[in-house]
Amino acid sequence: MGWSKDPLIFSKHARLRMASRGIALPDGAMARLGVALAHLDGKGGRSALVLLDRTVMLVSVKNLIVITIIDLDEARGSLFTQIDSVVIA
Repeated sequence: MGWSKDPLIFSKHARLRMASRGIALPDGAMARLGVALAHLDGKGGRSALVLLDRTVMLVSVKNLIVITIIDLDEARGSLFTQIDSVVIA
């Protein structure tokens, strides 16, 4: 099952976080993220936490926007609110 909707957008905040923290998505990550989003969309997810390798992303499934992205080590001990779904991609 692949992602067939419009392209995913990384918010300005997410792009700045990636640049300032040296976060790069590995080869194939966008395809895996697309599969995860298709699954979330199919299950009615609206706001999700996505674990992808060593990154954690908060994603608006409805709006196709990565709101923020952080490294898994940085995320340890963090509290994430206002999400209705979690997916490990």
